[in-house]
Amino acid sequence: MSEKPTPSKADEWVGPKANKFDNKAYSEYYDPCQEAADRSIKCLKRNGGERAMCSDFFQ
Repeated sequence: MSEKPTPSKADEWVGPKANKFDNKAYSEYYDPCQEAADRSIKCLKRNGGERAMCSDFFQ
């Protein structure tokens, strides 16, 4: 079989998609609510799914 050489990291990140990502707006691929969502899930797991114990996250 013919084996293709593995492209270097510099060669992988080129083209229109790379340009779009490099020139994106600051928050285009950032979810500002993700940190709060992660903390609420962590609280639910820690308290056996009891929403009342995590009321700060569910207002």
